[in-house]
Amino acid sequence: MTLAVPRQRLVPIRWGEIQLLPKREPLIESVFDVGAMSALVGASGAYKTGIAIDWAGHIGTGRSWRGHRVRRGVPLYLAVEGGRGIAERFDAWRQHNGINAENGEVYVIPEPIDLAHGEADTKLLLERIAGIGRVDFIVVDTLSRALAGGDESSSKDMGGFVRNCDLIRSKTGAHLCVLHHLGKDETRGARGHSLLKAALDTELTATKAGRAGTLELTKQRDGLDGTRWGFAIEPVDLSDGKRSFVVVPADAPTTSKSSRWTRGLSIFRDAVNAAILAEGQDHRPGGDGPIIKAVPVERIRTEHNRLYVHGGDGDRSEAERKAWARALKTARDSRLVGSEHSCGRDFVWLVAER
Repeated sequence: MTLAVPRQRLVPIRWGEIQLLPKREPLIESVFDVGAMSALVGASGAYKTGIAIDWAGHIGTGRSWRGHRVRRGVPLYLAVEGGRGIAERFDAWRQHNGINAENGEVYVIPEPIDLAHGEADTKLLLERIAGIGRVDFIVVDTLSRALAGGDESSSKDMGGFVRNCDLIRSKTGAHLCVLHHLGKDETRGARGHSLLKAALDTELTATKAGRAGTLELTKQRDGLDGTRWGFAIEPVDLSDGKRSFVVVPADAPTTSKSSRWTRGLSIFRDAVNAAILAEGQDHRPGGDGPIIKAVPVERIRTEHNRLYVHGGDGDRSEAERKAWARALKTARDSRLVGSEHSCGRDFVWLVAER
């Protein structure tokens, strides 16, 4: 592997010679720089993985992203959460974009890694990268799992994570992008210790409303932030009979401060969308009117339990049960969803907001 050549440390440089230092190089123009560190933050179910796969696919093939020029490189995707469904996600992206597996080099490591406690896994990862030859874009999905049981609010654990990320970047010269969750108060940004955001060159925040959403550049150390892109979710039927989805460009949805979708209900809505995406069935409420996509309520509960983030106090299963019962009742009482008993099962669907 051709590693980045480190400069001698702590050498004073006169300002008249600063121009001799390495210049910033764009990886995705106006978004990511070569060798920098970024984070994509968003609530559970905000399609962060789909967005990151889209970046990896564009970098691996050199295709422009949202009109921004892309420097072709080699992405490495660390699917730290176990990689469930990651193969289908990449297959869906390639199929949707008409890309075969020989067009570009994209690598995936679908297993846990510890980037918070010591450097053992970091050194092993660098050895694996040496076997590839070179990487230009590394995704860590997600920070929480890469902490390997560490405390996101601890300066020690988060500091260990940042140090290991810096070591990976310094040895490879790659841009490193970490996927991370928003806190309970989403207006306050990413969850955990603030030293993470301080370490970032770039931060992007994904927010979702149904099967559409907005990606916003919320920090850019050496450029302008505030750029927003809309996205939508498009299902893809794979050749083996499975179904996955891709994130595609779309108009950014309008937001309203008076929206009835609170944080708890937003998780419920995301669960409905995920269930419909996987197993949605054509349904005609009341036997007449337009056909909509509906899904059995027990399938929604499965997705809700997957997306639900336990606060850490008390029994998780009991907290999940109460959160589910409360969200389902509120959504029905507020007429945010419709429901109907059909063929021996209860079906639920989202009601279009007026």
